Amino acid sequence: MDWRHADHQLDILGANPGDEERVRICVEGVGMHESTVGEGRVAFAGLPTDGDLMVTVDLFGEDDERAGRAGPHTFVEGEPHATVDWQACTQGDCSMCQTSGDLAEPGTADRLLAIRFEG
Repeated sequence: MDWRHADHQLDILGANPGDEERVRICVEGVGMHESTVGEGRVAFAGLPTDGDLMVTVDLFGEDDERAGRAGPHTFVEGEPHATVDWQACTQGDCSMCQTSGDLAEPGTADRLLAIRFEG
């Protein structure tokens, strides 16, 4: 796979997850991506090239409950970068984000979203 620059980048301030912690990225109407954080970064490829992207990022706790959330944040045309604050889930509804939809068709143009955690 070829290396490429991200089309959008979301920097999350105030979170410092370990490399093995799991993250779920939800893009409303497009789908979800789960992975380990790995060096404070994670990416979500295959996003459609048209339309706004409403992004929510959740971290899993040890008990598979949401430990905290960033977003939702909506990327609009001409806005490739954003910074949001981390909010720990300390009470109330700590359920993980959920969404479904359609990724870009394989072999067609798509967008890449990069998430960077900054403690």
